[in-house]
Amino acid sequence: MIYGTVVTMMNGNGYWCHSKKSQVQGNIIIATTRFRAQAQIMVKFVDHSICLQGLDHKEFNELFLDFVFGYDQSRKDHMFLLETGHKIVARLKGSPLAAKTVGRLLKKKLDLEHWTGVLESKEWEQSEGDEDIMPALKLSYGYLPSHQHQQCFFYSALFPQDYKFQREELINFWIGLDVLHPSRGENKRVEDIGLSHLTQLVNHGFFEERKENGSTFYTLHDLLHELAWKVSSHECISIDCSKVRSIEIPSSIRHLSIYVNDTSVQDRLSIKNCLEDFNTLLDKRLKVDKLQSLMLFGEHHGCFVKAFGCFI
Repeated sequence: MIYGTVVTMMNGNGYWCHSKKSQVQGNIIIATTRFRAQAQIMVKFVDHSICLQGLDHKEFNELFLDFVFGYDQSRKDHMFLLETGHKIVARLKGSPLAAKTVGRLLKKKLDLEHWTGVLESKEWEQSEGDEDIMPALKLSYGYLPSHQHQQCFFYSALFPQDYKFQREELINFWIGLDVLHPSRGENKRVEDIGLSHLTQLVNHGFFEERKENGSTFYTLHDLLHELAWKVSSHECISIDCSKVRSIEIPSSIRHLSIYVNDTSVQDRLSIKNCLEDFNTLLDKRLKVDKLQSLMLFGEHHGCFVKAFGCFI
């Protein structure tokens, strides 16, 4: 038997040991991580580990070109771009996600000036190692069609990782934050503007449209969620209920989300402790008068809402 959910983003020994408590002989847990340090922690708990290799250069280059030109468009008409394209590929660290986002960015404008601008962007200088693709993602973020599109992506940092976004939920969320506005001379409903922005974000590779049991929803890759967190960190913060005491909250924060997981509030004592932490947060560490939005996620007791009654 293999558990239906693959465990990702392991957070040290505690998480791993907790997942083994209900282990039954014959079950298999598949755990994945992008971080070598976490992989080294897991090695002492597992019987077998595999280091996955990336695509070889030829395969990766082909993938990148497919994202740029598609399957129907002849590359022969744009041979003059390929030399610059190869130089950009070398900076994508073999990441399919980077190939997708940067490839779709280049696809929007098949001219040498645009491609050279991407290649010479200062964002590449921010790389922190051989596996860091954040500069490529940040570059694609900077080239989104408008500031409104950037804001729509920006605020997705407030949602938990791996969240399944509903279309209406996202659009209403953007409307509530007042980030959707018609262009000059444009006469469109704000809901239609939101739908157009969502479609553009999907086309640029920032959101992925998925279908399950006949319903459509949208997801963010974990690295894109990390990007949203990085670009919004001066204005947005998302807090796990169990870490309220230790988190530092900048005075510039305007949007707060709190995730309450069931292991943090499984009994009356833990609920009481969480509420005390929240009250300290509100009284001493958060400028409530500056806060514009608050979001609660997860399974939470009704008294959590009461804790924020002073400004809801």
